[in-house]
Amino acid sequence: MHGLMREGRSAPVLYSTHLRTNAAAVSGLRAALAEAQAFIQKNPERARQIEAKYLGFSGPRFPTLTLDIQPADFEFFVKIGGELGLVRKPIDTSRLILKQ
Repeated sequence: MHGLMREGRSAPVLYSTHLRTNAAAVSGLRAALAEAQAFIQKNPERARQIEAKYLGFSGPRFPTLTLDIQPADFEFFVKIGGELGLVRKPIDTSRLILKQ
């Protein structure tokens, strides 16, 4: 799994082969991430204690996690890849999201 960061938001990014062969695990991961986000919003002080305990520090704010990934979320990375010469032909970002 990789992370995708854009405009202060983060989202998990998984390879399509993993998504197709581990659908139950991916659904469980999405549910766990949604539950964690809800916990953080309802219990920010407790979340900071947990963060400090397991990470050794507590940041000034929590990142906003989104499970609603859109093609636009990838456009920044495609553009930078093109500028660096890593993307040599057009990429249809709508194809980067596996439909469930």
